Amino acid sequence: MQFKFYGPAFNDMLNMPEVQAEVEKHAEGIATRARANAPVQSGAYQDSIHVEQTNSREQGWTELSPRGMYTVVADAAHASRVEASHRPIGRAAFNS
Repeated sequence: MQFKFYGPAFNDMLNMPEVQAEVEKHAEGIATRARANAPVQSGAYQDSIHVEQTNSREQGWTELSPRGMYTVVADAAHASRVEASHRPIGRAAFNS
């Protein structure tokens, strides 16, 4: 038995509204867990955690059809320091 992967059909499936809704729901769950576990001094970092929708071409991928993607982002000025030392988004993603 041989299996042949047909990329365009897979991309079409990944872009279906039902699949995109599930992916967005998962990303929102990660953002919620990250906010709940983020260290808080001023609340700026915690408040900056959100989900952004983009597509794979904007992220530098080169497949035939752009896939919808959701990224959990913290855009406070000190977000990279907080993520490097405490990893709230990274931990939330791996504990999902």
